[in-house]
Amino acid sequence: KYINYLKNSEGCYLIDSGTVDEIFYQIPAILSYHENFLCELRRRLETWDATTCVGDVITNCLTQPPVVATYIAFVSHWQVAKETVRMACQTKPAFGKFLMKMKSEHKGKLELDSLLIMPVQRIPRYELLIKLLLKHTAKEHPDHDHLVRAQREVHELAVKINCMEKDYMAIEQQQAMLRELETLVEGLEPGHLASPLRTLIRHDTVTIPSSTLGIRKERTLFLCSDLLVIASVKKKAVMKRSAATGSISGLLEANKLKLLMRVHLNDIRVK
Repeated sequence: KYINYLKNSEGCYLIDSGTVDEIFYQIPAILSYHENFLCELRRRLETWDATTCVGDVITNCLTQPPVVATYIAFVSHWQVAKETVRMACQTKPAFGKFLMKMKSEHKGKLELDSLLIMPVQRIPRYELLIKLLLKHTAKEHPDHDHLVRAQREVHELAVKINCMEKDYMAIEQQQAMLRELETLVEGLEPGHLASPLRTLIRHDTVTIPSSTLGIRKERTLFLCSDLLVIASVKKKAVMKRSAATGSISGLLEANKLKLLMRVHLNDIRVK
């Protein structure tokens, strides 16, 4: 529905071939590994008897170094793939319309963003299946030791993927907060803040004296890992101080903020 259509003559006008490869990075390779896995299982099924093993098929097809390397590369690139989809929707309106069309025509099916995470979720499902096989495999059966090894190696791969997935989900949450901030502060354009290397550490509302006697001004400060954003408060609202997590729109929705300046932390001297 996606990669083949976007690669053929009918859909290639939506986005270029290089962008398609960025979005579906390593997916053809992962598909080929699983097709080979299916083929090997079918071969065993054709000659099935009471001593047939499948544990060795699992380790040979799913836990060899090239397969593991492909999965790690896929997970490492997953955030880039999601960002590529987002940027393609912004710069190529026809591609965004195509995704909406696919969503409406295939209700109940997963959207592209959700489909892109499915290869990651496959490995933990295999681990559960192996546990079930072990539960119903006698210790004296020739497949028992194969299944024990398969469970150990698939579990190790699942742990690696899970750790990487958590890291990238945390990055995605940070990027979502920075993109949200770009829409809340007048003067911040899309792309001014969101960056994989930048995190929002905290934000506070402060009051400073003005040049006019007796007048004090409110400023909202957003401290990022490499940047300080200072905004004027055009409409006062109660705001939690030192908030560093969760949606910030709920805290600031009653405020109208306008960008005053962005200062790199390298240019700030603390007295």
